Amino acid sequence: MKCPYCNGIVILDSERGEYVCTGCGVVLEREYEVSIRMSDQASPFEDFSKLDYKSLEVKIRKEAKHEALARLSMFRKLKLINEKLRAEDFSNYARILNCIRDVCEKLGIERRYAKYAEKIFLELVKKGKSLEMTYYKIAAAALIYTILIHNLPVSSKDLIKHFKAEGHRVTFGDLVKIIPEIGKINYSIKDRVLSYTKYALNKLNFTNDEKLRIYKKIILTLRRISKSTLQGKNPKVLAAALIYRAACESGLKLNLTTISQTLGISIITLREYVKKYVGN
Repeated sequence: MKCPYCNGIVILDSERGEYVCTGCGVVLEREYEVSIRMSDQASPFEDFSKLDYKSLEVKIRKEAKHEALARLSMFRKLKLINEKLRAEDFSNYARILNCIRDVCEKLGIERRYAKYAEKIFLELVKKGKSLEMTYYKIAAAALIYTILIHNLPVSSKDLIKHFKAEGHRVTFGDLVKIIPEIGKINYSIKDRVLSYTKYALNKLNFTNDEKLRIYKKIILTLRRISKSTLQGKNPKVLAAALIYRAACESGLKLNLTTISQTLGISIITLREYVKKYVGN
């Protein structure tokens, strides 16, 4: 099904019961009525009920002759209203892209990576893939893909937590379903461990020489640990355990509480990793 206005792909938003164009965003028709619960975040229009369509139409009437506008079909009126909404930053995509930027800012992710995630999101939606998911879930998947492909020190758990804080229901299962639609990820737990290691060392109160010594020790330790031992382990906790061991071996002062707070992990889990996988 093609949009009659821009020839874009038309999709059915199953949560709202509406046919929507992915190109221009116009709502073409409603398939069925649905009960909208704002907590479900079925649509990026979070303040949908507060939009004043009467004032919007007044603005449109000022830009067109009254007689001509009166003869327009309902769909043409909706198209004009939609264009006005887009011009005033009320578009679906604008809200989602803003959400991606906000989450990236809170997670300390650089702007260039946010732009990369935004590009993936837009490409995925235009291709018409994974449309049984809400756009916010697709945005979360685009962002976690960006994190993994660039080996950024951010966990999927932290990402999901921040999306939920923004009021969007996203689960790990949602991400697993959508990510294969984006592309293959060459995941390496050793690379993830080193990524968290760099992040933590920049936060800890060590000199540059001390950080370099710890980092080199961790690289050597990872080479000795078998793949079977690493499999299924939390890379963030493992990085913390390796930093603690390397610091102790280098005669540097570092306690478990400090490193657990730096990486935001449980000290009980950290103590278990230190004992089981990297030694006392």
